[in-house]
Amino acid sequence: MDKFLSLPRIKQEAIINGAMNAFAISGYKKAYVSDIAREAGISKAMVFFYFGNKKSLYLYLMEASISAVENAFSAIPDHSAADFFDRLLQITQVKLSVLRERPALLCFLTSMYFETDGEVFEEIQAVLQNSTDIRQGLTLTDIDRLKFKEGIDPLLVENILVKFAEGYVSGLPRGQKYSPDAIYDEFCRGVALMRTHFYKEEYL
Repeated sequence: MDKFLSLPRIKQEAIINGAMNAFAISGYKKAYVSDIAREAGISKAMVFFYFGNKKSLYLYLMEASISAVENAFSAIPDHSAADFFDRLLQITQVKLSVLRERPALLCFLTSMYFETDGEVFEEIQAVLQNSTDIRQGLTLTDIDRLKFKEGIDPLLVENILVKFAEGYVSGLPRGQKYSPDAIYDEFCRGVALMRTHFYKEEYL
């Protein structure tokens, strides 16, 4: 891994994006090292040289993906948006800023949610659970709950929107380019619909 980290940043990013794309297209089991090497623009031997084996590469990509998003979250100033839906949009904008810098990240993260291969399944579930805990902490801390209609649980609303976003992304063609702005526009429409139905009239 040290050899990989000593590469110029632009070379690292090319390898990361290519490897993410290979796993997103084929899934863990069917992403052969030769396919990964071709997508990453390096030889098969260099994949082993830099990462040791396919699982180590996958786990590195997984940790790098989650870390990139979590580091971007840290830039959100003190949960500045007290409105629940404004907070969700703020967090989504931060995620999209990461996706613009690393184009294959979205498809790779989506493939992780649906990956069932036993070689990496437990590691994926642990990382996803931690990511969910962080997201819910960001989303639900210090929000104005009085805006919600009686009986509406903000956590349930958040989960509905997350599932909506995951469903939208899972329908994107694997390995093809996408528009983060188009995804954000679709998410905004979903947020607007939820706001209308779940907020008290005086807060609309």
